[in-house]
Amino acid sequence: MSQPSIFISYSQKDEAEKDKLLSHLGVLQRAGLIDLWSVDQISAGTETAQAIDQAIARAKVAILLISANFLTSDFILSQEVPKLLKRRQNEGLVVFPIIATACAWRMVDWLAEMQVRPKSSKPVYGDGGSHVDEDLAAIAEEVAQIVRQPGRAVTGSGRRTDSADGSSIQTLDDRDWDSLLYRIKAGQCTPFLGPEVTREIITPDRDVALSWAVEHAYPLADRYNLPKVAQFLAVRRDPAFPADEFARSLSAIKLRPNYTDPNEPHSFLAKLPLPFYITTNYDDFMVQALSHHTRSSHREVCRWNRYVKDQPSVFDSDSGASFGPTNPVVYHLFGHIGLPESMVLTEDDYLDFLVNISRNSTIIPRQLEKALVQTSLLFVGYELSDIRFRILFRGLIASLQRGLRRTSIAVQLRPQPPESGNIVEAQIREYLEEYLAKADVRVYWGDSFEFVKELRARWEAFNG
Repeated sequence: MSQPSIFISYSQKDEAEKDKLLSHLGVLQRAGLIDLWSVDQISAGTETAQAIDQAIARAKVAILLISANFLTSDFILSQEVPKLLKRRQNEGLVVFPIIATACAWRMVDWLAEMQVRPKSSKPVYGDGGSHVDEDLAAIAEEVAQIVRQPGRAVTGSGRRTDSADGSSIQTLDDRDWDSLLYRIKAGQCTPFLGPEVTREIITPDRDVALSWAVEHAYPLADRYNLPKVAQFLAVRRDPAFPADEFARSLSAIKLRPNYTDPNEPHSFLAKLPLPFYITTNYDDFMVQALSHHTRSSHREVCRWNRYVKDQPSVFDSDSGASFGPTNPVVYHLFGHIGLPESMVLTEDDYLDFLVNISRNSTIIPRQLEKALVQTSLLFVGYELSDIRFRILFRGLIASLQRGLRRTSIAVQLRPQPPESGNIVEAQIREYLEEYLAKADVRVYWGDSFEFVKELRARWEAFNG
């Protein structure tokens, strides 16, 4: 058989749902990209178990149509699923679980660890079937991308590797890596840099907050919450005090990232042919990294308040400045230490930032907003619990109209379960993945240095 075979596993009680799926995959079959196989193709007189075994053995992709009927079928669970999972583990078979109708699929261990489709985890045939065609078309397109990569071993839930300290990290599927590499090559990727990329140089926010809380007798219990402690200082001293103090402490730091290290996040990103770099950090390290690699750049701050609204900008129509992959823009979304009044630091700052950008569509430059809509976004160095990421993701990114729904990547530090209760890390990961999937964001579980190391190896192979 010349075309890659797609094995469809479904309950015969879900015949109508299966037929709808086949109508979308049939577009690929008519185009000569795939050959579809499901149990209803077994002719009379053929031994069923043998035919299924043969179909599983030659499959490149296995699609599971998940429903309560599927999860209570003795034949599927005892005959088909174990063989598919064995091929997935040993040979890299792509296993594609599709949540067809509402069911308790998260209670099934082998299924709960996979990346299901739709990416939102909402049943395809839910909501009265209003989005069935949209979901199934997206799945068909994803299958087409997979089968166009012969010889690539891909798993539906990503691959686990070991980090330098021996802990397990969750990397991305090969198809997601390939999408990211193509977008970088085309200059259609916009990186966002968060606080973890400076972990070896700049004191973490929680430690700064505790130091200030002790020094200034902060009276509340949340002494590790920097925006709240900074808000206290703004009230107790004056509104400019927290930003001035933070800028002074950062300016006194003499350490710099090692820009000669090929796996240092700033340094590696500075070598990529990208027109925009967005940072929620206050430091100047991204500009320094670009300069180290002999790339000129423009440093910009977000003009989110009245104190910085008149700052000159390369985005102004009369600036005469040019920017692009050869001379990119480094955009400080939450301000820069060289201009303390631009820094988003206190609780009031974050609230004012959200209010102002929602009311004034010109605060975010049109050229930058276009990049946010039309490129893959790469979030490096964040935790979902970080207020910078939450404000960035919910306040800015989620409010933009997603044009062609290009896949984005979030490099997330592994979550720490609470000390009390029965919550485990896998449950937290599942929730965070579902939360980010609503905006078509894939998650790489690891730190920024681990991510950059793998991205660099793949980038070099991609361009080799």
